[in-house]
Amino acid sequence: MNLPILPTDNLYKFLALSGLALLVFIVVIPTNQINDIELKTIEVKTQISLLELEGSVLKRDVDVAGTKKKPTEEKVLKLMDRHQQFNAKLIQIQGQRERLAALSKQLGSALDLIWIGGFIGLVMTNVGFYLWYVRVQKPADILANKQLEAKDA
Repeated sequence: MNLPILPTDNLYKFLALSGLALLVFIVVIPTNQINDIELKTIEVKTQISLLELEGSVLKRDVDVAGTKKKPTEEKVLKLMDRHQQFNAKLIQIQGQRERLAALSKQLGSALDLIWIGGFIGLVMTNVGFYLWYVRVQKPADILANKQLEAKDA
């Protein structure tokens, strides 16, 4: 894959295009991270809803077993096994929720750096394009016009 080469023949052009590249980088990377975190959040919320449903079914089964005079030992063991599996899933989802909370907190602190990087990129781009036009392109255009006038005369 051939990557485009930034022009290094002119400092102002390089400054302007580097600032533009920084702005694009500052916008694209955090947007992707935010989207990933939002998708993971939706997934965890779905798992929590499923776990709540499973918990209510388990509670109902325990209540039904409790209303019987003497549930069989096999049913008690099955209920205890289901309860342990339920608790294991609950712990796993709580860990995922905590991990997402930590990622969100890190992303929030990274937003400060994004603002700083965006500002620097914007300044670099504006200064680079302005100086490129004023110090390079405008004199080159004036010189080209003078040469055309001298050639026509």
